[in-house]
Amino acid sequence: MRSLHRNRLGAEGAAALAPALAANGGLAGLTELNIAVNWIKDEGITAICNAVQGNKESKLATLNVACSAISPVGATAVAAMVAVTGRLTSLDLSNNAGGITAEGIAAIADALRVNGALTSLDLSNNAGGITAEGITAIADALRVNGALTKLSLAWNELEKQGIKALCEALNQNLTLEELDLWPQPSWFRGGSSSSSSASDC
Repeated sequence: MRSLHRNRLGAEGAAALAPALAANGGLAGLTELNIAVNWIKDEGITAICNAVQGNKESKLATLNVACSAISPVGATAVAAMVAVTGRLTSLDLSNNAGGITAEGIAAIADALRVNGALTSLDLSNNAGGITAEGITAIADALRVNGALTKLSLAWNELEKQGIKALCEALNQNLTLEELDLWPQPSWFRGGSSSSSSASDC
């Protein structure tokens, strides 16, 4: 695992790292990459995702880009990578509060419709960006996604509409095992728990 967590990379540092991920040899054999809390922004995340997406020999299975200060532009770049990358199994997009709006989450949801490898997705603490509209898009994707087993939507503005959409989708989804909706409203069953299984719906 290569961890560059909290290294002040910024967009320029991430862009400089990208060619090593794109080339055979170099970091192409890397299976885990943690570049969280580096505020790499749209430019940096786009460079990283384009590099992974363009390298058919990439073995990257785990990518942590939490707290990267990305907008829908960056989220769309992530979605494009997820849609075609068959090795990535874990993705952390948490703590990009206010940045990943409905547009960005819709792109992520579209990618989930066609991705058959990703098993863990963390979208927690994106309040102000992920609202009921985005949650509904994710729920629609869960109706057809057969790979995801763990999903965190904690600390987002779920609203009753979003939770209702999730519960309805889980009637069709047979693979999701863990769904984190903390903090849950009091009217939701299991509301005193920090996380919930898919069966709580």
